[in-house]
Amino acid sequence: MTPQQIIDTVCDYFGITPEYITTKCRKREYIIPRHLCMYFLYNNTGTSLAHIGELMGGYDHTTVINARNVCENAKEVFDKVYYPHIEALQQKFGVPLDDYQKLQAENKHLQNQVLYWQRRAKAKKTIIKQLPPEAKEVKFVRPPAIYSNQRAS
Repeated sequence: MTPQQIIDTVCDYFGITPEYITTKCRKREYIIPRHLCMYFLYNNTGTSLAHIGELMGGYDHTTVINARNVCENAKEVFDKVYYPHIEALQQKFGVPLDDYQKLQAENKHLQNQVLYWQRRAKAKKTIIKQLPPEAKEVKFVRPPAIYSNQRAS
């Protein structure tokens, strides 16, 4: 596929014109198609990073690297924003995800959720353990009028 075919396919999929992808606008409805264009241009053509940046509106090669990393991370963690678009566009380009890749992405997403909740629970236990025993049973009361903005009556 040529770079222009990839850009046109992504634009048709999102229902926008190629001019919107090549703008410097940071709106989400333009960033997602732009990132996906850069990702598919990098993976499906032999185009250099600098040339992809030029095709997309004069972006630096580091912007293309960032877009590629965002899309690859989205595939790994089964991201709700990027992953459905990546899957649909891969099927349009004739490169569908196999079942193993889907299961691997879903498993990675679940592992990340478990790690998040384990870390959060551990952090709460650590904070509670650091408090002295009498502080765990303290009930908070309203401060006296001296410390508040209200006048004492």
